[in-house]
Amino acid sequence: MEPGINGRVESLPKNLYFPRATTAIYAALKSFSSSGKIIIPSTICLDPIFASQFANYQPVFVGVDGFQLALKRVIKMLDNDSEINAVLLPFLYGYQIEGLEEFWNQINSREILVIEDLAQTLGPSNFIGPQGRAKLVTVHSYGKGKIIDSHRLGIASTSDQELYSAMKSLRPRDLLISEESYRFLELEYRRVYELFLKSDSHEESWHNFYETVWNSDPRLFVPFLVLPFESLPSFKVKHLHWVELESRNKRHSELLDLFREYQGAVLPSNSDSRRPIWRTTIRLPNSERNGLYNYLNSNGLFVSKWYKAMHRYVPSFLAQNNTDLKSAEIFEDEVINFKIDGTMNDKTFNLYIKAINNWISNR
Repeated sequence: MEPGINGRVESLPKNLYFPRATTAIYAALKSFSSSGKIIIPSTICLDPIFASQFANYQPVFVGVDGFQLALKRVIKMLDNDSEINAVLLPFLYGYQIEGLEEFWNQINSREILVIEDLAQTLGPSNFIGPQGRAKLVTVHSYGKGKIIDSHRLGIASTSDQELYSAMKSLRPRDLLISEESYRFLELEYRRVYELFLKSDSHEESWHNFYETVWNSDPRLFVPFLVLPFESLPSFKVKHLHWVELESRNKRHSELLDLFREYQGAVLPSNSDSRRPIWRTTIRLPNSERNGLYNYLNSNGLFVSKWYKAMHRYVPSFLAQNNTDLKSAEIFEDEVINFKIDGTMNDKTFNLYIKAINNWISNR
C-alpha cells in the first residue's frame, strides 16, 4: 500500500488482459454498473463507442478544445446530468489533457467511473489519480501500429480491488469465443474495418457501416476468450517497435517545424514528441486542408482526415444535435494527419517532406 493524493492510502494497480482494448473498456463499464451514460469525445475512433453501446451505456458526446476533449465542458455536463456515471478520458492524438486537477476536484464527491484511454499515446502524462468516490481504470492498447505491436491485446489496470475482482470474474456468455474462432473473427473485423477506413469522405458509407456493425456479431468488437489470459501473453507479441521511437520523434518534430511559420496552421500547444503513436496531427482551414490532402494523395503519399465528429455518423438512436458539438465538427473539417511510424521508410518520408514543402511554397 502506498500513500496517494491527500494522504489517501492506495493499493498498487493490478492488470487484467483482454483480446482487445475495446473488451477492456466494456469490462470496466459493465463491472462498474449494468447500465448508464458515458461522456465520450466526439472526435474519437469507433471502438469506445461500440464498447459503450454493447455495455448498455448511452454515449454522451462532447466537443474538443484545440486537440483535446473540452474538459471544462465535461465538468459542466456532469453538474447538469446526474445520470452520467462514466467518463472516457483519452489522450487524443497522444497529447496530455490539461485541467485534470480541476476535473478531479470537481468530481471527488461523486460515484463515477473514469476510464483513462491510452490507445493513442505511450503512457499517461501528468495524470492525477482519483480522489473521493471516483474509480479509475487505465486501458492500454497494443494493437497494430503501436510502439508495442502485438496485433491484439488490451490491458486494464486499476488499484480498486472491488472493480478489479468484478472485471476478472466477468464472463458474458454471448461474448465468449474460442481462441481458434477468435482468430477467424479477427480477420473479419480487419476486413470490415478496412472498408470503413476507405470511406473517408462518403457520409452515406459511414452510416451504412454503422448499420452493418449493429447487426454484426458483437464478438467482432468485444470478444471474451473462453480461456482468458491469466498473465501477459508475451508469446503473442510479434514486433517490439522501441527501436523506432527515436525515428518517430524526429519525424514528428520535422513535420511540426514545416508548419510552425505557416499562417493559419494550428499546432498542438504541447509538442511533446514522446506522446504520439503513428501520426502527426495539425489543423488547417478547411479549403487548405482539402487542397493539401488532395495534393499528397495525387502524389501517392499517405494522409488522413481522422478523426470524424462521430455524433454526425452514428445511428439515429445515438445521434445528438447540440451546438456544444460545433467544435468537434469544425475540428473534423480542419484536421489532417501525417504518417510518422516505421511502415513508411526514410526514402518515402523524404518525398513526403518535399511534397509538403512544395505545396507550402506555392501557396
